[in-house]
Amino acid sequence: MMERLIARAEQIGRAAQSQRLQQIAAELGAVGVKAQSDGESVAFGASGLARRWLSDPLLRFLSARPA
Repeated sequence: MMERLIARAEQIGRAAQSQRLQQIAAELGAVGVKAQSDGESVAFGASGLARRWLSDPLLRFLSARPA
């Protein structure tokens, strides 16, 4: 029974992680950064992204904002 509870908790955690990563990708897209999420990570890129990251606080603290 404990194994089923652990498996269910892991499943819920993976689903929450995937949803949050999709939200981060959408927030990046809203500020003009091309982003894709595969459920386990977010890949992004844009020309001049490093320069924008240094000057735009929304990009620096994007993942720290509450969902």
